[in-house]
Amino acid sequence: MSSSVSRNRGPTMDSKAPCSVDWSKLPDELWPRIGQQLIPFIERLRFRSVSYSWRHSIPRFHPSIPPEFPYPFSFHSKASLARTTLYLLRTNPFPYASTSSPSTSSSSPKGWLLKLEECNQNLRLLHPITNRQLRCGEDFFPEHLNFVNYKMVELGQAYALKNSAGSAYVDRVSKVIELPHSEPCSILVIHHKGKLGFAQTGDERLRSIGNRFSSYSDLIVYKGRPYVVDKWGTVFRVDQALRVVQFAPRLVCFGHKKHLVESCGDLYLVDRYMVADPNARPDPITSFYRFIRHQGNGWPDAIDECPLITVNFRVYKLDQERGRWDEVQNLDDQAFFLNVDFSFSVSAEDIVGCSRNCIYFSDHRENPLALRSLSAVGDGSVFNLADHSISVVNAAGAPFFAEIYWPSLP
Repeated sequence: MSSSVSRNRGPTMDSKAPCSVDWSKLPDELWPRIGQQLIPFIERLRFRSVSYSWRHSIPRFHPSIPPEFPYPFSFHSKASLARTTLYLLRTNPFPYASTSSPSTSSSSPKGWLLKLEECNQNLRLLHPITNRQLRCGEDFFPEHLNFVNYKMVELGQAYALKNSAGSAYVDRVSKVIELPHSEPCSILVIHHKGKLGFAQTGDERLRSIGNRFSSYSDLIVYKGRPYVVDKWGTVFRVDQALRVVQFAPRLVCFGHKKHLVESCGDLYLVDRYMVADPNARPDPITSFYRFIRHQGNGWPDAIDECPLITVNFRVYKLDQERGRWDEVQNLDDQAFFLNVDFSFSVSAEDIVGCSRNCIYFSDHRENPLALRSLSAVGDGSVFNLADHSISVVNAAGAPFFAEIYWPSLP
């Protein structure tokens, strides 16, 4: 999921552009056929934005109805699958030039992370780490953003379950992935304190798979196949028969949470150590949520729980040839991003303000998915693997870090 996907970006209309083909001279009857091959909403939007003739060569995009799945905790309700896409956004000196996958050379401009959720026929900007909704003109974000003027490289897709009757996230669901090439559409879900579930569109209820006594921590699609890690650090592969088979040697590590990250074709396990923060006051929205969830236990039990904060990370790389995990002390030029719904790796050289050998994260992911876009939260933190220091990423107080998410566009 973390591998970059390159795309061609339209015609060459400048003789100085790096491509010598003048796409504008193609016969007019070819444009509708080309436009019909653009499946993602953002691609069709960019295509129709180029010119008047292109805009009228294909109809407006009418999004399909999101696939529905059984609600994890109700046999009578349905949840819809929401997709968001993470992009690397770069300034494009030739906005109508055909482009290839960006290189990491010094000649390539650095970019920013941009996360978009398709809602009906609109796009929502989301914070790449916390999923907090961003608004143009606010949060240090520009008032206008013309996608035609930028190169957009897809880094991956993230998934979540939302109430079919509204736009709220389904509660007590910590991770969702869509199984690749599944027909009908199928998902794997980690829910309710680490249980692993499977469902297809049209199912009446979520099917439990794996060891019902295990607590699973993270899911990933790695080289086209689904993998899951439990709280002790054992990685399993989910086969086509939905058997959860141990894939990697057992790695007993004692962090609070486990994250699976693909980087440069290799599989990494990030062990996250957390402690209760006695000096922090619980978020009011989260406290109210816990009160509702545990109202039978009374108000004090619902609000006395201290928030968790991250204090350390340990990183392991899977050596498949030798069949072992090797602890990693240096990520080289890579930076890991532990998103609330999708973890990924990028070259720090590709992103403005990004530091190499660091892990970007947010303790906000400890909130239920249904509350992540509502509760008060900062912009995340950065962990330096070299000295194990943790710095807060704050748009107002640390503009250098904030440029990763808030581009200083002209």
